[in-house]
Amino acid sequence: MIKPPKPRLPPKPEPKRLPRRKAVTIAAGFRFNGGVILCADTQEVIAHSKTSVPKLRLEPTMIAKDSPDDLMIAMAGAGNGPFIDKLIERAWEGRHRLRRLLRPA
Repeated sequence: MIKPPKPRLPPKPEPKRLPRRKAVTIAAGFRFNGGVILCADTQEVIAHSKTSVPKLRLEPTMIAKDSPDDLMIAMAGAGNGPFIDKLIERAWEGRHRLRRLLRPA
């Protein structure tokens, strides 16, 4: 007895490369116990190189115990690292200039 031929399977599609992924920085803030907890990832990718860098910056790094200036700012950024560093630096300098202008004589 002759068997009918098996149906042919369609050809497998040629595998394609996944699309290039965008760089992602993760930063988050959470209210906790009357304050804020801030966190950010530390991986920076330049071309094919991965390094660990801080992406969360705290200014000033310390406040003196008797300091009348109790303002602290935490900033995080994604994208062009040197540009973000300069932006944070200028924001903090601008804050100092504004503070001097507003200080009573």
